[in-house]
Amino acid sequence: MRRTGWIAVFIGLVFSSPAFAQGWMEYTNMQDHFFINFPGEPTIEEDYPYNAEGGQRPADAEGEAHSRRYQAFDGDSRYAVIVVDYREINHTTTLKGAVAWAAGQYRRMGEVTFDNYAHLDRLDGHQLQIILPGERRMYVSIYMHYPDRKLYILEAEAPLSAPPPQHFTAALQVLDEEGQSIRYVIDDFGNATRETDR
Repeated sequence: MRRTGWIAVFIGLVFSSPAFAQGWMEYTNMQDHFFINFPGEPTIEEDYPYNAEGGQRPADAEGEAHSRRYQAFDGDSRYAVIVVDYREINHTTTLKGAVAWAAGQYRRMGEVTFDNYAHLDRLDGHQLQIILPGERRMYVSIYMHYPDRKLYILEAEAPLSAPPPQHFTAALQVLDEEGQSIRYVIDDFGNATRETDR
């Protein structure tokens, strides 16, 4: 079975349980080119205050990163996608270091219990699991889509007494201009090419 078939089976099993039957929806956003499942229609915060450069930006760098946050709640649990648009940033180090910078900011939020490289459809990224103050846990996934120069940050936060919310951080699909899911193939030299459906 192709990978997309297994993903469909997984999502179908997870989201058919009674906990997810109450309001979870498929959400597609073509402005920022992503698809995910939210527990209801998310609110959108334009110009979300995300420090995309970590104070490491050289004085002669031009451009500015813009970000949006898409957020929805399910009881005491919070789910968010933050999209940081680096298309106006002309500094390669800032772009290449975006995932590491974001992960570093999350490490400061609490006790990190998982911290590792990850990829989503061969998009480079990082995943963290953090115990937050107030008896809460957060799952974070961070992925960079270099061709579009966009960073995707997924946050799923819930009380420690609730089931772990990791299903949310595994459900992202980055889309192309036609709304099709993007997946890459990596060759022996690390070069990425878009996989086409066969």
